Amino acid sequence: MLILSIAGLTLADFRYKLVFWYDKLASGKAIVVTMLILLLFDIAGVLNHIFSTNQEYVIGIYVVTKDLPIEEFLFLFLLSYVTLLIYQSIKRIGGINHV
Repeated sequence: MLILSIAGLTLADFRYKLVFWYDKLASGKAIVVTMLILLLFDIAGVLNHIFSTNQEYVIGIYVVTKDLPIEEFLFLFLLSYVTLLIYQSIKRIGGINHV
């Protein structure tokens, strides 16, 4: 479902040239930085036993620790991407003014 959601966002992005098809470098940097910040919080939560992954609901590919599945990276990408798409959409229709 995460991959399908990302694919849908990518199609919308392609259609309206909002993020990657508008400025690939800036978009890539914004998404990577946001993902890294959120990933640090995830890793801290896992290492401090604040949360863990229910093994039944993941495909079984883990990164960094046994409680950080690949789905988490896809989710963080999706979250960062959709946030940037929403921001650019609002900016394009004139809802965000720059100082």
